[in-house]
Amino acid sequence: MIHSFPDYYNKFSCIADKCEATCCAGWQIVVDEESLKRYKKVSGEFKQRITEGVNFKEGVFYQKQGKCCAFLNEQNLCDMYTALGEESFCDTCRRYPRHIEEFENVREFTLSVSCPEAARIVLSQKAPVTFYDVEVEAEEEEFDDFDPMLYEKLLEARREMLLFLQNRSIPVAERAAGLWNFIEIFQEEMDEGTLFADSSLYGKLVPCSVRTSYEEAQALSALLHHLEFLAEEWEETLLQTEQVLYENGATVYEEIKQDFLAWKAEHMPDWDIMMEQLLVYFLYTYFCGSVYDEYVASKVKMSVCSAFYIEELAAARWKKNGGNLTREEVTELVYRYSRELEHSDENLCTMDQMMEEIG
Repeated sequence: MIHSFPDYYNKFSCIADKCEATCCAGWQIVVDEESLKRYKKVSGEFKQRITEGVNFKEGVFYQKQGKCCAFLNEQNLCDMYTALGEESFCDTCRRYPRHIEEFENVREFTLSVSCPEAARIVLSQKAPVTFYDVEVEAEEEEFDDFDPMLYEKLLEARREMLLFLQNRSIPVAERAAGLWNFIEIFQEEMDEGTLFADSSLYGKLVPCSVRTSYEEAQALSALLHHLEFLAEEWEETLLQTEQVLYENGATVYEEIKQDFLAWKAEHMPDWDIMMEQLLVYFLYTYFCGSVYDEYVASKVKMSVCSAFYIEELAAARWKKNGGNLTREEVTELVYRYSRELEHSDENLCTMDQMMEEIG
């Protein structure tokens, strides 16, 4: 079996109580069956805490005020880890923020940018990301409804798109627009049954000049309101962004975006590199998963729209701050957006469906 990783994968190390947005709060933590069996065998002083903190019937940890895990203490540390050691972690706690996509005889690993430290690592990469494979011993697996020919075509397309996306001689906005146009052709040929016969497909992967209009930006923002809100403050973030950017009309919107563009060039000149890294992250993580649902174009459009809307969030924050934005704030916006989208299967499914309808 092949395990595939981005080159920054092993840079991650949990910063525990120093984390500004602990993964032990804000969502329900699902506990795997093997861990539940171990918890039932715990004895001694910590047994009562296990009884009070683990919902064995539902297979989750109980939560206390603020949607915090029952084992998270006031120092932002895990009491279970302190009492029983790292081996006591359930699969969810042990793996996060490591994310795994599974295919026949292939496992693709990434670091989820919903984790602040992982987001910092991804955004701090200066060189184009590379990926490496490790062969591990494991039994071969077969997946139902897995199309190996389509999977190989998706791998090939992703490889070409990543190379194109990392061509820094082209402005990142033109690379993103080129991806969008290309994947519409790819999806059309796939739907028409001509995909495997087109040997010139990748010649259609070219940069495109594009400028997102005020109306298009508003429409994209409106789509995000169709997603389930996971954090209570997220809807307020969206509403504040819309108030700053869109409430005063197209002329004001264009002025804000132009002023933000000029500010980035002077104060955050590596902005395009950060957007490239986010595009690579989303594309690598989700594109080949379309072998299961055939939402091929949707996965690429989701990647492009995600990077675009994170920039909208940043522009609004910059304006609200009186013309200033820190890298820490960019990291915050990235992990908060990711938590809303990537930690809900329902939201990912809804996004696929909405992206399919966008031309």
